[in-house]
Amino acid sequence: MPFQFSNTGGSATITEIEVDFGALPVADGYFNISDAAVTANSKIITTISRNAPTGKETDDVDMDNLKINALPGNGSFILYIKSSDGSYLADKFKINYLVG
Repeated sequence: MPFQFSNTGGSATITEIEVDFGALPVADGYFNISDAAVTANSKIITTISRNAPTGKETDDVDMDNLKINALPGNGSFILYIKSSDGSYLADKFKINYLVG
């Protein structure tokens, strides 16, 4: 049986942020992101943005494969990021997130 979808007329807003790991390579990073729409019960979907962060080219982003998790709180969330292949991270990355 095929999937059936219906349009309920809702909308979604995806927010793009830039995080900075700094100049020295690290294995992972935690970032506190303020967003008034977030509550402790929020569901947050995250992904790397394909837009080039400050100081990088778009093709640099294509090489990055990140694991991104979000822990919601009231008015903010903690973003945890590490590379999928265990490589070290440095400099800036743009991240997209959706709060539901």
